[in-house]
Amino acid sequence: MPRETQECRRRGCCDPAHRGRKRHYTQRSKVSMNFSQRAGNERNSKVLRKPAQPNGKEIPRSPPRQSLLTKHDRAGRHGKMVGLRVGAKQKRVMQVFFSYDNSDRNFAKSLGDQLAKRGLSPWIADIELLPGDNWAHAIGEALKRSRAMVVLLSPDSVKSEYVRREVEFALGDSKFEGKVFPVLLRATKAKDVPWILRTLRILDAKQGPNRVAASIADALKMVASLN
Repeated sequence: MPRETQECRRRGCCDPAHRGRKRHYTQRSKVSMNFSQRAGNERNSKVLRKPAQPNGKEIPRSPPRQSLLTKHDRAGRHGKMVGLRVGAKQKRVMQVFFSYDNSDRNFAKSLGDQLAKRGLSPWIADIELLPGDNWAHAIGEALKRSRAMVVLLSPDSVKSEYVRREVEFALGDSKFEGKVFPVLLRATKAKDVPWILRTLRILDAKQGPNRVAASIADALKMVASLN
């Protein structure tokens, strides 16, 4: 390589006579290359420099913001979920629809609390519905989402048109097969109880909400194991 070309590369010569060289490096290109390399090194650096005040003192960093959402909110606001551990697969809880008369709502709430303790999600109209809601639409949607049903039997409920329609819906849907649980709250004439419910195992409310809930939870586990 000619000496003048080597000197051009070493000194960054901008002599017009040497501009025809293909590998001619000017001072400007060398400066821009050094600047780009230096900027890339700063971007790739893992060390974060703290901003400094005009007097040379470092500005203290504010602590990281804490999320205001609880683990239940982060798991899903519109659906009850289990398996909240990080990396664990989340599994939707089985919803159990309660069909009952308003006069039996106290026992319905007590039984629902016991089922919730056993990992189930009871759907009770007196708890889920609010004034002004479209009750017929909300109950229909709840029936579609549910996979099991508890029917509270009493002289009032067997005369209820709403209870009769809810029971007919469950008996006509295959997803409720083997998961309809009649519970006898008060003495009721056998002829008033729908004949299809009389063929099922009727639980006695006199055993208390705790034992009734245990029987329902065990039966659901058995049905799930068979499927």
